[in-house]
Amino acid sequence: MLYDEKQPEIATSYGYSRYFQYICTRKQNLKEMYTFDYIRNNGLLLFECKRGSHAFGLATDKSDIDTGGVYIAEPDVLFGIRNLENTRTNYQPQISSEKNDDVWYELGTFMELLSKSNPTALELLFVPEDCILYEHPIFRELRMMRNFFISKDTVKVLYKYAMSQIRKARGL
Repeated sequence: MLYDEKQPEIATSYGYSRYFQYICTRKQNLKEMYTFDYIRNNGLLLFECKRGSHAFGLATDKSDIDTGGVYIAEPDVLFGIRNLENTRTNYQPQISSEKNDDVWYELGTFMELLSKSNPTALELLFVPEDCILYEHPIFRELRMMRNFFISKDTVKVLYKYAMSQIRKARGL
């Protein structure tokens, strides 16, 4: 939910500086707050898909399901409003599960990764349709323009990535 029904009432009665203080103090520990479920349940999810072995037809009976996703941070987080008691900005560029089976990126971070031809980010744009678990219309537009993110640099990045995977598989 991007809109809190109490916000207009609080903004009017407290004044805007107190309103921003209210926003910040209710999010003292955003790291705990931004979970996969929180993002899904609060309308922040833009895209979720199966990735890895399931996306490429390599899954076996023992394969777990890995997911990738993109979400948008709440406005007060995007604008960098800081918690007054805890001076860190509550922005999370990505969230992931303990084993990194599930990795979701905040939209700004995702776009930055795409601009650098990051293989993991590119994978999300090219995942097969049957692996898409949820797709917001905004993200559908982005996927329709996915070929614009392929450049000469992409070949270099993917070559380096492939070589690192080969070395990793050989134990070098």
